[in-house]
Amino acid sequence: MSLANEILSFNQANPGRLEGTYNSPSGLHVIRIVSVPDYPVVRWGVVVGDVVHSLRSALDHLAWQMANVHAQPAIPWRVHFPIAGTKTNFRRAFRKSQIPPQFRDFVGGFQPYKPVQGPDGWSGPYIHPLAHLQELSNDDKHKVITAVLLLGTAHSFHAPIGTHVRPMHWADAGQPIEVGTRVGDIQLVPSSPLAVITGEVTPTPALAGPRDLWSTLDRLTGFIESVLRQASLVLP
Repeated sequence: MSLANEILSFNQANPGRLEGTYNSPSGLHVIRIVSVPDYPVVRWGVVVGDVVHSLRSALDHLAWQMANVHAQPAIPWRVHFPIAGTKTNFRRAFRKSQIPPQFRDFVGGFQPYKPVQGPDGWSGPYIHPLAHLQELSNDDKHKVITAVLLLGTAHSFHAPIGTHVRPMHWADAGQPIEVGTRVGDIQLVPSSPLAVITGEVTPTPALAGPRDLWSTLDRLTGFIESVLRQASLVLP
C-alpha cells in the first residue's frame, strides 16, 4: 500500500471528533476538536524518509555515472552530487565530488543559489528544491523526519433533525490538529441553544514548515526527474 493510501485509509477509519456547543453572546455554535486518534506519525515519517533517501540516491547515482565517464574515480566512496547554497561553496564541493570538469556547468545550473527554471510550485516559505531535499536528507540521517497533521478543511457535521448548519467562520487550516482546537463557528437554523452539533475532521498531512506533504514530495520528485532527463542529454 502506498503512503498516500495508507494515510487516507487511516484517516477515514479514524477521524478526529468534533463537537459544537451554543455560545450565547454570538448566538452561534462554537466547534472544537474533542478527540483525535493516535496517529502513526513516526511510521509515516520513516516512509517519507525512505522517499527522500531514494531521491537523494538518484542524484548520487547520476554523479557516479558522470565520475566514471573517462575512468574510475580515484576515491570511489567520495563520489556524490554536490548541493551548495553559494557559488563559492559549490566550487569547493564540486572539486570534492570527483565529477569531471566537463559537467561543472551542468551540475551548477541546478544549485540552490540559482533560480529554478520553469514552473515551481511550493508549500510554505520558499526554499529551493535541492536545498529542501538536502535539509530533509540530513534530518533523515539522524532522526525520523517529523510528519505533522494540520486542521485542513475536510470537516463534516451532523445537525439535529429539522435544522441545518450555516458556516460563519473557519479557523486557520494550517494549525496542528489537537484536542481543544477551535475549528470554527456555525449558525444552526433554526436556532437551537440546547442542541449539540457533532462532526468529524480529516487532517491534512504535512512536514515541518508547515509544508503540505503531497505537494512537497511531488515538487521534489519532479525536480529530480527533470535533472535526470536533462542529464541524459549531456552524458555520452
